[in-house]
Amino acid sequence: MRASYIHNAEHLDERRLMLQCWADLLDANWLKGVSPFDFGKK
Repeated sequence: MRASYIHNAEHLDERRLMLQCWADLLDANWLKGVSPFDFGKK
């Protein structure tokens, strides 16, 4: 059981980065419609 918690803790940095990218995309779409393709070009 403990191994499942250790496994989850190994990827916290990647999860934070992914969630920040998602939040930035949502913020960009809140102000003006931006496709994920155009957002990814930045």
